Amino acid sequence: MAEPEIAAQWRPTLVELAQRLSWNLSNEQLDAYLSNLARLGLPPPLQPYCEQVLRYFHHDHPIMLALRDEEHADHQRAWAWVSEEIQRVARIKGLLWSGDRSVERTDLVQLVQAEVVRSLGEYRFESSLRTWLQSVTIRRLSRFHRDSGAAKRAVQLAPLEAVEQRPVDDDVEHQALASALVADVAHTLSTAKDKRMLQLFQLSMLADRSAEEIGERLQLHPSRVRALLKVLRELLASDERVAQWRSSADLRASPEPQLQQRYT
Repeated sequence: MAEPEIAAQWRPTLVELAQRLSWNLSNEQLDAYLSNLARLGLPPPLQPYCEQVLRYFHHDHPIMLALRDEEHADHQRAWAWVSEEIQRVARIKGLLWSGDRSVERTDLVQLVQAEVVRSLGEYRFESSLRTWLQSVTIRRLSRFHRDSGAAKRAVQLAPLEAVEQRPVDDDVEHQALASALVADVAHTLSTAKDKRMLQLFQLSMLADRSAEEIGERLQLHPSRVRALLKVLRELLASDERVAQWRSSADLRASPEPQLQQRYT
């Protein structure tokens, strides 16, 4: 349905409701309401829901426009409000925690924020934005806790030998050294305080997964994955065995690029 047609269908109900509730909309404001309703792709629902949608739209559409438009003057302020609401709801519902000490509260908030970004297009002003956000928060964090519990029961960490490992190069001796290095580093990371380091090593540096794919696997926001990968690279860069392997690789005419770059 074209935007002018959507706006035309909304106009009679909007004009009547605005007058009855004393919204005191000027002609310019009325046109802006109709334009935004059309731009958000909201065709009029059947009565009696039409008036209910307009009430929620009247209250919440300014912040919705700010959330969806990165160039909007209030874009950052709108997302700060979303973050505060997520934390408020999560605390009230007892969901702002994790059995994994390496998962911080900010990780949980970012998980919900990512879900909000994916779901914004589904919000149709059939409830208040605050109520909808509460629903998204509870649903996403409940799924996180459910998946975390299942992962612990199933010991979800893939065995090292099950992860695809690419050959370092055609030289048998150098390949053997690299394979031994991978095994040694994996063993060291398996005893690290942060158990995610081994998973990150396997998924990123051996299986070549993206931050988004790793985030889905570990229930982390991609930005958090990137931060942890930075820590992992710093750990590997300070490892003498990695330094020795890199020195050996540097002497060769064609060092294998993937592992060399990822260890730095």
